[in-house]
Amino acid sequence: MKRIIAAALVLTMIIALIVGMDIYVHKNYKLDKETGVVTVKGELDARFFTHFLNDERVKSIVAEEGCVLPENCNSFFYRATVKMPNLRSIDLSGADTSNVNDACNMFASCSGLTTLVITGFDTSNITNMCGMFDGCTDIGSLDLSSFDTSKVTTMAGMFQGCESLETLDLGSFDTSNVESMSNMFSGCGKLKTLDLGNFDTSKVMNMSDMFSYCKDLREINLTSFDTSLVSEMDRMFYGCRSLSVIDMSSFDSSSLKQIWNMFQFCTVLETIYVNGRWETPNIDTDMFGGCYQLVGGKGWHYTISKEQELYEKQDGDSKYAKIDRGDNAPGFFTLKE
Repeated sequence: MKRIIAAALVLTMIIALIVGMDIYVHKNYKLDKETGVVTVKGELDARFFTHFLNDERVKSIVAEEGCVLPENCNSFFYRATVKMPNLRSIDLSGADTSNVNDACNMFASCSGLTTLVITGFDTSNITNMCGMFDGCTDIGSLDLSSFDTSKVTTMAGMFQGCESLETLDLGSFDTSNVESMSNMFSGCGKLKTLDLGNFDTSKVMNMSDMFSYCKDLREINLTSFDTSLVSEMDRMFYGCRSLSVIDMSSFDSSSLKQIWNMFQFCTVLETIYVNGRWETPNIDTDMFGGCYQLVGGKGWHYTISKEQELYEKQDGDSKYAKIDRGDNAPGFFTLKE
Protein backbone atom coordinates (compact mmCIF):
# COMPACT_ATOMS: atom_id res chain seq x y z
CA MET A 1 0.00 0.00 0.00
CA LYS A 2 2.84 2.38 0.87
CA ARG A 3 4.47 1.62 -2.48
CA ILE A 4 1.27 2.49 -4.33
CA ILE A 5 0.96 5.78 -2.45
CA ALA A 6 4.62 6.59 -3.11
CA ALA A 7 4.24 5.82 -6.81
CA ALA A 8 1.14 8.01 -7.00
CA LEU A 9 3.02 10.89 -5.35
CA VAL A 10 5.90 10.54 -7.81
CA LEU A 11 3.48 10.52 -10.75
CA THR A 12 1.73 13.59 -9.40
CA MET A 13 5.05 15.40 -9.07
CA ILE A 14 6.01 14.49 -12.66
CA ILE A 15 2.69 15.77 -13.99
CA ALA A 16 3.09 18.97 -12.00
CA LEU A 17 6.57 19.47 -13.45
CA ILE A 18 5.34 18.91 -17.01
CA VAL A 19 2.44 21.32 -16.55
CA GLY A 20 4.82 23.93 -15.25
CA MET A 21 7.21 23.54 -18.17
CA ASP A 22 7.00 25.48 -21.44
CA ILE A 23 6.50 22.25 -23.37
CA TYR A 24 3.44 20.00 -23.31
CA VAL A 25 4.46 16.45 -24.22
CA HIS A 26 2.37 13.56 -25.50
CA LYS A 27 3.62 10.47 -27.30
CA ASN A 28 2.40 11.88 -30.63
CA TYR A 29 2.24 15.64 -30.01
CA LYS A 30 4.34 18.33 -28.44
CA LEU A 31 3.25 21.89 -27.73
CA ASP A 32 5.81 24.62 -27.21
CA LYS A 33 3.85 27.01 -25.03
CA GLU A 34 6.08 29.99 -25.86
CA THR A 35 5.92 29.69 -29.66
CA GLY A 36 2.51 28.07 -29.86
CA VAL A 37 3.86 25.41 -32.24
CA VAL A 38 2.44 21.90 -32.00
CA THR A 39 4.65 19.27 -33.61
CA VAL A 40 3.05 15.95 -34.44
CA LYS A 41 4.61 12.59 -35.20
CA GLY A 42 3.65 8.96 -35.59
CA GLU A 43 0.15 8.02 -36.68
CA LEU A 44 -2.17 10.98 -36.50
CA ASP A 45 -5.87 10.52 -35.84
CA ALA A 46 -8.80 12.75 -34.92
CA ARG A 47 -8.14 12.34 -31.19
CA PHE A 48 -5.35 14.85 -31.68
CA PHE A 49 -7.87 17.67 -31.43
CA THR A 50 -9.23 16.55 -28.05
CA HIS A 51 -5.89 17.47 -26.47
CA PHE A 52 -6.03 21.06 -27.74
CA LEU A 53 -9.73 21.81 -27.92
CA ASN A 54 -10.30 25.54 -27.25
CA ASP A 55 -6.58 25.88 -26.50
CA GLU A 56 -5.73 29.50 -27.35
CA ARG A 57 -2.00 28.81 -27.10
CA VAL A 58 -1.90 26.84 -30.36
CA LYS A 59 -0.79 29.01 -33.29
CA SER A 60 0.76 26.48 -35.65
CA ILE A 61 0.71 22.75 -36.40
CA VAL A 62 3.80 21.14 -37.94
CA ALA A 63 4.03 17.49 -38.99
CA GLU A 64 7.41 15.88 -38.41
CA GLU A 65 8.94 13.79 -41.17
CA GLY A 66 7.21 10.43 -41.23
CA CYS A 67 4.00 11.54 -39.54
CA VAL A 68 1.30 9.31 -41.07
CA LEU A 69 -2.20 10.51 -41.92
CA PRO A 70 -5.09 8.02 -41.95
CA GLU A 71 -6.80 6.65 -45.06
CA ASN A 72 -9.95 8.58 -44.27
CA CYS A 73 -9.16 12.28 -43.92
CA ASN A 74 -12.73 13.34 -44.60
CA SER A 75 -13.25 16.54 -42.55
CA PHE A 76 -10.01 15.82 -40.65
CA PHE A 77 -9.08 19.48 -40.05
CA TYR A 78 -12.66 20.70 -40.45
CA ARG A 79 -13.19 23.88 -38.38
CA ALA A 80 -9.72 23.47 -36.86
CA THR A 81 -9.51 27.24 -36.38
CA VAL A 82 -12.71 27.11 -34.35
CA LYS A 83 -11.40 24.29 -32.20
CA MET A 84 -8.09 26.17 -31.78
CA PRO A 85 -9.05 29.85 -32.19
CA ASN A 86 -5.51 31.23 -32.67
CA LEU A 87 -4.40 28.60 -35.19
CA ARG A 88 -3.01 30.38 -38.25
CA SER A 89 -0.62 27.89 -39.88
CA ILE A 90 -0.58 24.19 -40.77
CA ASP A 91 2.53 22.59 -42.28
CA LEU A 92 2.01 19.01 -43.45
CA SER A 93 4.92 18.90 -45.88
CA GLY A 94 6.60 16.21 -43.78
CA ALA A 95 3.54 14.01 -43.50
CA ASP A 96 3.09 10.65 -45.22
CA THR A 97 -0.24 10.87 -47.07
CA SER A 98 0.29 7.93 -49.41
CA ASN A 99 -2.58 5.96 -47.88
CA VAL A 100 -5.14 8.77 -47.91
CA ASN A 101 -8.10 8.00 -50.18
CA ASP A 102 -10.69 10.54 -49.00
CA ALA A 103 -9.85 14.24 -48.59
CA CYS A 104 -13.40 15.58 -48.75
CA ASN A 105 -13.70 18.72 -46.58
CA MET A 106 -10.23 17.97 -45.22
CA PHE A 107 -9.49 21.66 -44.46
CA ALA A 108 -13.03 22.99 -44.78
CA SER A 109 -14.19 25.98 -42.75
CA CYS A 110 -10.69 26.87 -41.57
CA SER A 111 -11.42 30.59 -41.70
CA GLY A 112 -8.52 32.49 -40.15
CA LEU A 113 -5.92 30.03 -41.40
CA THR A 114 -3.42 32.05 -43.45
CA THR A 115 -0.77 29.44 -44.28
CA LEU A 116 -1.26 25.87 -45.47
CA VAL A 117 1.89 24.02 -46.56
CA ILE A 118 1.08 20.80 -48.39
CA THR A 119 4.02 20.58 -50.78
CA GLY A 120 5.03 17.00 -51.37
CA PHE A 121 1.54 15.69 -50.64
CA ASP A 122 1.10 12.21 -52.09
CA THR A 123 -2.47 12.30 -53.38
CA SER A 124 -2.15 9.39 -55.79
CA ASN A 125 -4.80 7.31 -53.99
CA ILE A 126 -7.31 10.05 -53.30
CA THR A 127 -10.66 9.72 -55.09
CA ASN A 128 -12.62 12.44 -53.31
CA MET A 129 -11.51 16.09 -53.07
CA CYS A 130 -15.00 17.50 -52.62
CA GLY A 131 -14.83 20.71 -50.56
CA MET A 132 -11.19 20.07 -49.67
CA PHE A 133 -10.43 23.79 -49.10
CA ASP A 134 -14.01 25.02 -48.85
CA GLY A 135 -14.25 28.10 -46.64
CA CYS A 136 -10.51 28.71 -46.25
CA THR A 137 -11.27 32.40 -46.54
CA ASP A 138 -7.88 33.79 -45.52
CA ILE A 139 -5.43 31.62 -47.43
CA GLY A 140 -3.74 33.73 -50.12
CA SER A 141 -1.84 31.01 -51.98
CA LEU A 142 -1.71 27.23 -52.38
CA ASP A 143 1.11 25.19 -53.86
CA LEU A 144 -0.59 22.16 -55.42
CA SER A 145 2.19 21.30 -57.86
CA SER A 146 2.74 17.89 -56.25
CA PHE A 147 -0.91 16.84 -56.50
CA ASP A 148 -1.63 13.66 -58.44
CA THR A 149 -5.36 13.84 -59.12
CA SER A 150 -5.59 10.98 -61.61
CA LYS A 151 -7.99 8.95 -59.41
CA VAL A 152 -10.16 11.84 -58.24
CA THR A 153 -13.83 11.54 -59.24
CA THR A 154 -15.21 14.68 -57.60
CA MET A 155 -13.82 18.18 -57.14
CA ALA A 156 -17.17 19.74 -56.30
CA GLY A 157 -16.68 22.79 -54.08
CA MET A 158 -12.95 22.13 -53.85
CA PHE A 159 -11.95 25.83 -53.64
CA GLN A 160 -15.36 27.24 -52.79
CA GLY A 161 -15.20 30.34 -50.62
CA CYS A 162 -11.42 30.76 -50.89
CA GLU A 163 -11.97 34.51 -50.88
CA SER A 164 -8.29 35.53 -50.58
CA LEU A 165 -6.80 33.35 -53.33
CA GLU A 166 -5.33 35.66 -55.98
CA THR A 167 -3.61 33.04 -58.13
CA LEU A 168 -4.09 29.31 -58.59
CA ASP A 169 -1.82 27.13 -60.72
CA LEU A 170 -3.58 23.88 -61.61
CA GLY A 171 -1.31 22.99 -64.51
CA SER A 172 -0.42 19.63 -62.94
CA PHE A 173 -4.02 18.52 -62.43
CA ASP A 174 -5.23 15.35 -64.16
CA THR A 175 -9.03 15.61 -64.23
CA SER A 176 -9.70 12.73 -66.60
CA ASN A 177 -11.82 10.84 -64.05
CA VAL A 178 -13.62 13.79 -62.47
CA GLU A 179 -17.43 13.64 -62.72
CA SER A 180 -18.44 16.76 -60.79
CA MET A 181 -16.97 20.27 -60.76
CA SER A 182 -20.00 22.05 -59.35
CA ASN A 183 -19.08 25.03 -57.16
CA MET A 184 -15.42 24.22 -57.70
CA PHE A 185 -14.27 27.88 -57.70
CA SER A 186 -17.43 29.53 -56.43
CA GLY A 187 -16.70 32.58 -54.30
CA CYS A 188 -13.02 32.86 -55.25
CA GLY A 189 -13.53 36.60 -55.35
CA LYS A 190 -9.90 37.70 -55.79
CA LEU A 191 -8.88 35.36 -58.61
CA LYS A 192 -8.07 37.49 -61.65
CA THR A 193 -6.98 34.79 -64.11
CA LEU A 194 -7.69 31.09 -64.30
CA ASP A 195 -5.99 28.83 -66.83
CA LEU A 196 -7.81 25.50 -67.12
CA GLY A 197 -6.48 24.78 -70.59
CA ASN A 198 -5.16 21.41 -69.44
CA PHE A 199 -8.45 20.20 -67.94
CA ASP A 200 -9.92 16.97 -69.31
CA THR A 201 -13.64 17.27 -68.57
CA SER A 202 -14.84 14.39 -70.73
CA LYS A 203 -16.47 12.63 -67.73
CA VAL A 204 -17.84 15.71 -65.99
CA MET A 205 -21.65 15.84 -65.67
CA ASN A 206 -22.16 18.83 -63.38
CA MET A 207 -20.68 22.33 -63.75
CA SER A 208 -23.35 24.28 -61.92
CA ASP A 209 -22.00 27.31 -60.01
CA MET A 210 -18.49 26.37 -61.11
CA PHE A 211 -17.29 30.00 -61.30
CA SER A 212 -20.15 31.84 -59.59
CA TYR A 213 -19.21 34.94 -57.61
CA CYS A 214 -15.67 35.06 -59.07
CA LYS A 215 -16.19 38.81 -59.16
CA ASP A 216 -12.59 39.83 -60.04
CA LEU A 217 -12.02 37.17 -62.70
CA ARG A 218 -10.88 38.86 -65.91
CA GLU A 219 -9.47 36.01 -67.98
CA ILE A 220 -10.39 32.34 -68.11
CA ASN A 221 -9.09 29.58 -70.39
CA LEU A 222 -11.68 26.89 -71.09
CA THR A 223 -10.42 25.87 -74.53
CA SER A 224 -9.92 22.19 -73.62
CA PHE A 225 -13.38 21.70 -72.10
CA ASP A 226 -15.35 18.71 -73.37
CA THR A 227 -18.87 19.17 -72.03
CA SER A 228 -20.58 16.37 -73.95
CA LEU A 229 -21.82 14.74 -70.72
CA VAL A 230 -22.58 17.93 -68.79
CA SER A 231 -26.28 18.32 -68.01
CA GLU A 232 -26.07 21.20 -65.50
CA MET A 233 -24.53 24.61 -66.14
CA ASP A 234 -26.94 26.67 -64.07
CA ARG A 235 -25.29 29.73 -62.48
CA MET A 236 -21.98 28.63 -63.98
CA PHE A 237 -20.72 32.22 -64.42
CA TYR A 238 -23.19 33.95 -62.11
CA GLY A 239 -21.81 37.24 -60.78
CA CYS A 240 -18.55 37.14 -62.80
CA ARG A 241 -18.79 40.88 -63.09
CA SER A 242 -15.25 41.44 -64.46
CA LEU A 243 -15.36 38.96 -67.35
CA SER A 244 -15.76 40.68 -70.71
CA VAL A 245 -15.19 37.60 -72.90
CA ILE A 246 -16.11 33.95 -72.36
CA ASP A 247 -14.86 31.47 -74.95
CA MET A 248 -17.04 28.35 -74.93
CA SER A 249 -16.15 27.33 -78.47
CA SER A 250 -15.09 23.84 -77.33
CA PHE A 251 -18.38 23.28 -75.46
CA ASP A 252 -20.83 20.55 -76.48
CA SER A 253 -24.42 21.34 -75.45
CA SER A 254 -25.94 17.98 -76.41
CA SER A 255 -26.59 16.84 -72.80
CA LEU A 256 -27.59 20.22 -71.33
CA LYS A 257 -30.76 20.33 -69.24
CA GLN A 258 -30.20 23.14 -66.72
CA ILE A 259 -28.90 26.59 -67.72
CA TRP A 260 -30.86 29.01 -65.54
CA ASN A 261 -28.94 32.14 -64.49
CA MET A 262 -25.89 30.86 -66.34
CA PHE A 263 -24.51 34.36 -67.08
CA GLN A 264 -26.67 36.46 -64.79
CA PHE A 265 -25.04 39.65 -63.48
CA CYS A 266 -21.99 39.34 -65.72
CA THR A 267 -22.33 43.09 -65.96
CA VAL A 268 -19.37 43.82 -68.29
CA LEU A 269 -19.69 40.70 -70.44
CA GLU A 270 -19.54 41.68 -74.11
CA THR A 271 -18.87 38.46 -76.05
CA ILE A 272 -19.69 34.77 -75.65
CA TYR A 273 -18.05 32.53 -78.24
CA VAL A 274 -19.60 29.18 -79.17
CA ASN A 275 -19.15 26.70 -82.00
CA GLY A 276 -21.58 26.08 -84.84
CA ARG A 277 -23.09 23.03 -83.12
CA TRP A 278 -24.25 24.90 -80.00
CA GLU A 279 -27.93 24.47 -79.20
CA THR A 280 -29.56 25.69 -75.99
CA PRO A 281 -32.35 23.73 -74.26
CA ASN A 282 -35.70 25.43 -74.90
CA ILE A 283 -36.57 26.30 -71.32
CA ASP A 284 -37.62 29.54 -69.62
CA THR A 285 -34.66 30.97 -67.79
CA ASP A 286 -33.14 34.27 -66.77
CA MET A 287 -29.93 33.22 -68.45
CA PHE A 288 -28.62 36.69 -69.30
CA GLY A 289 -30.23 38.92 -66.66
CA GLY A 290 -28.14 42.04 -66.09
CA CYS A 291 -25.81 41.40 -69.05
CA TYR A 292 -26.44 44.82 -70.52
CA GLN A 293 -23.09 45.02 -72.34
CA LEU A 294 -23.61 41.73 -74.18
CA VAL A 295 -23.46 41.91 -77.97
CA GLY A 296 -24.06 39.05 -80.41
CA GLY A 297 -21.75 38.33 -83.32
CA LYS A 298 -23.90 40.37 -85.73
CA GLY A 299 -24.51 43.23 -83.32
CA TRP A 300 -27.58 42.05 -81.40
CA HIS A 301 -27.59 44.04 -78.15
CA TYR A 302 -29.02 42.92 -74.85
CA THR A 303 -30.72 46.07 -73.62
CA ILE A 304 -32.96 46.80 -70.67
CA SER A 305 -35.91 47.33 -73.03
CA LYS A 306 -35.37 43.94 -74.63
CA GLU A 307 -35.17 42.28 -71.25
CA GLN A 308 -38.45 43.88 -70.22
CA GLU A 309 -40.04 42.77 -73.48
CA LEU A 310 -38.96 39.21 -72.88
CA TYR A 311 -40.51 39.17 -69.43
CA GLU A 312 -43.75 40.73 -70.64
CA LYS A 313 -44.04 38.02 -73.29
CA GLN A 314 -42.93 35.41 -70.73
CA ASP A 315 -40.68 33.91 -73.37
CA GLY A 316 -37.58 33.61 -71.20
CA ASP A 317 -34.29 34.80 -72.61
CA SER A 318 -33.06 31.32 -73.57
CA LYS A 319 -34.82 31.78 -76.94
CA TYR A 320 -31.92 34.12 -77.81
CA ALA A 321 -29.26 31.81 -76.40
CA LYS A 322 -28.10 31.01 -79.87
CA ILE A 323 -25.66 32.30 -82.46
CA ASP A 324 -26.46 35.78 -83.71
CA ARG A 325 -27.05 35.50 -87.45
CA GLY A 326 -28.53 38.95 -88.04
CA ASP A 327 -31.90 40.68 -87.70
CA ASN A 328 -33.84 37.69 -88.94
CA ALA A 329 -32.15 35.29 -86.54
CA PRO A 330 -30.86 37.30 -83.56
CA GLY A 331 -28.95 35.81 -80.66
CA PHE A 332 -26.52 36.64 -77.89
CA PHE A 333 -23.72 34.28 -78.93
CA THR A 334 -20.88 34.83 -81.36
CA LEU A 335 -19.80 32.07 -83.74
CA LYS A 336 -16.13 31.18 -83.50
CA GLU A 337 -14.95 29.55 -86.69
